[in-house]
Amino acid sequence: MKFAFIFLAISLYFFVPGFTQQPADSLKLLLSKTVQDSSKIDLSIELSTTLKYSDPDDAMKFLQEAFLLCEKSEDTYRKAEVIYEIGTIYDLKGELPSAIKQFTMASDLFKSSNDSYRFAESENYLGRIYEK
Repeated sequence: MKFAFIFLAISLYFFVPGFTQQPADSLKLLLSKTVQDSSKIDLSIELSTTLKYSDPDDAMKFLQEAFLLCEKSEDTYRKAEVIYEIGTIYDLKGELPSAIKQFTMASDLFKSSNDSYRFAESENYLGRIYEK
């Protein structure tokens, strides 16, 4: 199901006029029409990635909503992804103690999910923050 929504988003991005100019708007439209929690979480993460440099506060809003959905559905892996993305926004905003807290939590969740790649990615981000 996740791949179906990703395929739909990519298809809309490339083939529907007007969507190519406003990827955030197309993702918001998809999000508003989505009913499945896991798909809402995935779209919220993608939307936050699109918005985090231009509007980090709006990106954070979508991530906070996704976090609540993760809590409700007890989706630990997606929760780790959301927490990681929250950490990137805190880092972009210069809120390093908050970023460290988020990346530490994400790292722990990725480790418990046996995702060594995302665990290493989180640890690497932590190292870059401590280097600042």
